[in-house]
Amino acid sequence: MFKTSIAILIAMPLLVSSAAFAETAPSGQAVAAPPHHAVDRVAWHKKVCGEIYAHQAGRLAYLEAKLSLTSQQRPAWSKWQQAKLDTAAKERSVCLDAAPKVETRPNALERDARMEKFLVAKLQGLQASRPMLEALYEQLTPEQKTAFDRNSRHHGHGHWNKHGGSGHGHDGKAG
Repeated sequence: MFKTSIAILIAMPLLVSSAAFAETAPSGQAVAAPPHHAVDRVAWHKKVCGEIYAHQAGRLAYLEAKLSLTSQQRPAWSKWQQAKLDTAAKERSVCLDAAPKVETRPNALERDARMEKFLVAKLQGLQASRPMLEALYEQLTPEQKTAFDRNSRHHGHGHWNKHGGSGHGHDGKAG
């Protein structure tokens, strides 16, 4: 349930800002949205985008407490944590930049462009944090690795069923 909620929280700004089933006129131009609905959509989008960083900070704080890191592991943790928070800040910024306009709904090209920007930011964040993740993971004890693996799936390191997988981690067990 928690993992599904996280996936929804991450995907919703893109879907809502994109208005996946946007109405278009025969000319292909976006149709004006009802004012009250559009204002609600804009406010909701801004709120959800603002939550991206807070949720990542909370997940990292939980994982840090769960791992009970040693003083030797803390520098590697701090570097990885900062990389993840930098990524969350970038994703929040991309999300806010893609805020829906009050007067119109985005067309298919605009929706794809927004999705691409968000996915590029996500990919760049994963690539940037990978060396720090490897350095941290190498320092963890077997018990810490187990806890990390179980608790970091919603960080983009294992739970992939929303992208066509089975919903199982790399070990084949349901997560």
